[in-house]
Order: sequence, then structure tokens, then C-alpha cells
Amino acid sequence: MKTKKNLAVLLAAVFVLLSSAVSFASEGIVASGGCGENVSFELTSDGVLTISGPGTMKDLTADDVLSDANPLYSIENESGTLVRSIVINEGVTHIGSWAFGCLSHYITVSIPASVVSIGENAFRYCRSLREFIVDENNARYASPDGVLIDMDTKTLLNYPCNDYCYPDPAPLSEIRKAYTVPDYVLHIADWAFAVAHNVEDITLPDGLLTIGEASFFECRGLKHIYFGESLRSIGKAAFYTCTSLEEIIVPETLTELGEYAFYCCSAYDPEETGVTNIVLHCGITEIKEGTFTHSLQLKTLTLTNKVRKIEAGAFNSCSKLTDIYFEGTEAEWNSIEKAAGNDALSEATVHYIPADGSGEQDVPSGFMAIIQKIEQFFVRIAGFFKNLFGIG
Repeated sequence: MKTKKNLAVLLAAVFVLLSSAVSFASEGIVASGGCGENVSFELTSDGVLTISGPGTMKDLTADDVLSDANPLYSIENESGTLVRSIVINEGVTHIGSWAFGCLSHYITVSIPASVVSIGENAFRYCRSLREFIVDENNARYASPDGVLIDMDTKTLLNYPCNDYCYPDPAPLSEIRKAYTVPDYVLHIADWAFAVAHNVEDITLPDGLLTIGEASFFECRGLKHIYFGESLRSIGKAAFYTCTSLEEIIVPETLTELGEYAFYCCSAYDPEETGVTNIVLHCGITEIKEGTFTHSLQLKTLTLTNKVRKIEAGAFNSCSKLTDIYFEGTEAEWNSIEKAAGNDALSEATVHYIPADGSGEQDVPSGFMAIIQKIEQFFVRIAGFFKNLFGIG
């Protein structure tokens, strides 16, 4: 009798061990290795990539991303497992530059309190990402609404694209169409919103100072953006191929506009969407190469007499431009250095608005500035209600 009882206990133990083995196999390690000083990674069959320390992740360059210099290169192909979430364990202190640049299917990223620095482009091309989750005890970084922000420098680093559908698209109810950047943010990092195709309305805070290079690169669904009242600079290619953008109205504080900043803000089909009105009532002195090239729907343009130079192709392929409102005299307009590739400027009708408010005017003095304020107000109101009620 005792022997039968012992046998039953033994069989039960074997069953438990076998169940554990099967469970482990179902979420077993399919790839592992080192990715920095005292830092390692493990990818399990359920798509969870775990980074463990203590230590710092290796910094990479853009050339390293798709090469054997990147420890994570080809782990998805070799393991047959897509990375669906990234978990960085407590103890890791630095997330390397371009660390996850070869991955595009992960949905969530968890960042512990121990991380004190994040390298440039660490989460570049995070097309599937739905949210960052930063430990509330992290002294430097935060993730309000799932967006990664450096609280030390007041810089918005990464906005989750939530765009790439494969292998499982996000529910429509989870796709954010409008976003308001927190009031305390002073800077938008390079590539911060890149390829976020779903967002249509963005409201930037009145205290924002800079927009980095390619910050809104290929945000093809973006229709409206309010720039705030303190913006100083917009980086190179910041709104490159934002083909749905309807209007560009910058604040008076803007003094720097990078080349190709609004390149191809129009669909390639000339009957499709695109910018129809550009208002540069600001302090910029030159419009750089390719800034507004391929604005195929552009009809009206407002400039001030502070502009002294328009570089090659700044307004190339803007064949629908019909009216230019220039705050200054005809002599000042003619004195602007206009390089080749800006034929649209000579073919449009120029309306002169004397800066001192005197003399004959095609448009009442200050009229365009008032229109700007009204339009910006309604853009902000529309963004607010879209955020509040989830209107898509």
C-alpha cells in the first residue's frame, strides 16, 4: 500500500516537472548575447526582448545598425521570432545610440528607474510602438500618455508611431488622431514624430523653442499644426513629405528655417491634398534651398521685408501660386536675392503692404496677422476637442 502511495507521489512530481518543461519550452530563450558593458539580452519565443545589467548598452552608429557590429542585428530572422516588446531591467543605466534601430515590430518599451541616459536615435523607426512605460521613480525620464520625454532638458524624444500593422494592427479606438504636447516641453528632438502617419492634429506649447531635424518626417496624415508663440527654429527637413498639411503659419519669433523644412508638403497627384497657404510673418532673413519645393497646391504666400535671400529651388514646383503678400515696398521686394528655380515667385501677383502702415495697400495693414491668430486659435480648439472626445 505504501509502495503504491509513493508511486502516485512520484508520478505526480513527474507530471509537474513535465508541465513546467512544456511551459518553459513555450516561452523559451530563442536568442541571447551581450549588448554592452556587463549588459546582455535575451529574446524569448513570446517576442519579449529583455535587456539586463548592471551596466551600459553599447552605442552604435547609423552604419552599425544593419551590420554584425549590432548585437541585435538579424535576431528576428535567425530566431524566427518578432520582437513585440522590449523590457529593460533595473540596473541598466544607459540605452545605447541606435540600440533598437534594426527592429520595427515592438509595441511597448519599459524603461526602469536606473536609466540615466538614452543615446541618440535609440528608438528610431519605432513604427509599431504604441507606448513607452517609464518607471515613475526614474529621476530623468517620463512617459505621459506613452510619449518619451527627457524631463531634464524638457525635450520630447519619441512619439509612438502606432502605425505599422504587421502582424496585428492596433484597434481603431487606440489610434490617436490628435496630440497636444505638454506645456513644459521646450524642444522637439530630431526624428521625434517621424513616420507617425496616423496623427492629424498637433498642438505645440506656446513656450516651445525648437523643432529638430526631420522631427515630423513623413507624417503623411498630419493636416493641422499650431506652432505656439515662442518658436525660434525649425530644423532641416522637419516636415519633409507631410503631404496632408493644409497650411503653414509660423509665429513672429521664428528666425531660423532649415533647408527642405517643408519639402513636398503636397501629394504627388496635383489634384490631391497639400499646403495652400504659407504665412511667414516672422524674423527669418533667408529661405533656404528646397524649403517649400513641390508645394503643388500652394496659392498664397505672405513674407516680410526681413527676407533678404531666397535660395535655389526654395519654391520650385509651386505652379499654382497666384498671390504674394509682401510686407514692404516694391523696391524692397526687387532687392531680395532670388536664386534659380523660383519661377513661381515671378509669375505670381505681388501685393505690397507697407510695413509702417502708410500709403496704398492691397491688404489692410495687420490684416494677415489677425487672420493668423484667428486660424491658430481654431486649430488649437479643434485639437483640444479631438483629444477630449477621441474624434477621428
